[in-house]
Amino acid sequence: MVKSPQRGFALLFAIMLVAILAVGATGAALLWSTRAKEERETQLLFVGNAYRNAIRDYYFAVPGHPAFPKHLRDLLRDPRFPQVVRHLRQLYPDPLTGQPMRVIRAPGGHGIVGVYSAAAGHPLKVANFPPQDAYFTGAKSYAQWRFVIP
Repeated sequence: MVKSPQRGFALLFAIMLVAILAVGATGAALLWSTRAKEERETQLLFVGNAYRNAIRDYYFAVPGHPAFPKHLRDLLRDPRFPQVVRHLRQLYPDPLTGQPMRVIRAPGGHGIVGVYSAAAGHPLKVANFPPQDAYFTGAKSYAQWRFVIP
């Protein structure tokens, strides 16, 4: 049986096609992974700012008697009022871990002044933050994105 030179060419072409498709699939997976991480970072910024705003609202809710919430659940129903006063609709989980957000306590442990993510890894976003988050610029970890009231 005589081997045709075209058979070798067809095999080489098939191998090259598979290699090109593998590189393309790897690139698509990397792009998808990066987009997903960017979306989770955007959600973390939303959730962190929602907590920061709720803590600020709680702090100033009683004129002349500012106080920080003792627990995050106090943001759902402020215990200082007889009627239902909500500073936050729900306790949002950390978009990066799915776990509850970590709390930052006031000096002396008298209430919660902020939240942060316990996620491992380095943020993709390191610049161009809104003014209230400008100090996140150059952060090396998500734990450095601390959503605290000033």
